[in-house]
Amino acid sequence: MSRKSAKSPQELRWELSLDMLPATQELAKEIEQKLRHAELVSTLANYDIGKRIAEAVQREGDFGARAIEQIARFVAIPGGTRRLYELRQLVKMFTRHFVKDQASRTLDNGRPFSLDHFLVLMTVRSKREQERLIEKVRREGLTARQLQREIGE
Repeated sequence: MSRKSAKSPQELRWELSLDMLPATQELAKEIEQKLRHAELVSTLANYDIGKRIAEAVQREGDFGARAIEQIARFVAIPGGTRRLYELRQLVKMFTRHFVKDQASRTLDNGRPFSLDHFLVLMTVRSKREQERLIEKVRREGLTARQLQREIGE
């Protein structure tokens, strides 16, 4: 009995495209580009929010001791105060240039490298290990949840 080897993300995408008419292929690529751009803009906006949160924490005298909690409630951010502090930590761990560079490049399966990927990577202190995991995410198209499981093993 021969075992079939798992198909790579690129092979799966190629097979899906074979079943599409040329107009559908073009539309799929256009939609993919728009979604990729939206994910990049969102990731960078969250990075910039983290930078401003870091400034607010640093300048507590200007913003007040409860500023982050108040902002979280005011903007009704999913994850609340915890999310704002995560974004602050993102800024401490990664440069904006690094985040933009990584988020601009898609995974081999066409999905974006998302904010959630960065948030999971923040749990890894070693830069070398982060780099190894980033390459694995790109190559295997891991979701942030799968990356979290990979780190947990």
